[in-house]
Amino acid sequence: MKRTIISVFGLLLLAVTVPGLHAEGLGIKAGINISDLTNLENEYIEMGTKSGLAVGVFYCVDITDEFSIQPEMNYTMKGVRDSGVTDGNDWALNFNIDYLEFPVLVKYRFPSFGKFEPNLFAGPYLGIKLSAKTKVTLNEESVSEDVEDIRSTDFGVVIGGGLDFELWSGHLILDARYAYGLVDVSTEGMEKKTLHRVFTVMLGYRF
Repeated sequence: MKRTIISVFGLLLLAVTVPGLHAEGLGIKAGINISDLTNLENEYIEMGTKSGLAVGVFYCVDITDEFSIQPEMNYTMKGVRDSGVTDGNDWALNFNIDYLEFPVLVKYRFPSFGKFEPNLFAGPYLGIKLSAKTKVTLNEESVSEDVEDIRSTDFGVVIGGGLDFELWSGHLILDARYAYGLVDVSTEGMEKKTLHRVFTVMLGYRF
């Protein structure tokens, strides 16, 4: 499975080097994730969404006047958290999973109006786990621990939209996207799969 996923992404990335395709340019971006994991709740803990950093680079290649392919490489912080007060003690539980992700997006550009150009995009992503940790905080004292039973790769689909604004010699870029994980994050083999659900807003610049 892992080899198949990597092979597919390799073919997609090679496609952007085909002679005759026009490269729009390299870009950088950064933003914030609002992430969740499915099926983690139990009678004691109800995990909620967690915010985290997302930062990366991308390269846009035109296929036609309307369509382009955009491979990306992003560092993204995902996970969930819960907090509360028990017997007068403040506590918080954070479950943090960091990935290096490689989305390959097909983008459709609508006709521009003035300096603005709206777009929609969708495509698969492959995530390589960098770390997985739990952090428990009780009355401002924290303890962190590595989590071993987390799969080393994640795979899913991304769908979103954006707005490009012509600025200087390039474009200022704002995009919002939703990532839907398809691979069970846990290796414990539970009855219900634990899947990533992530909403991300990013601001960047394409040179």
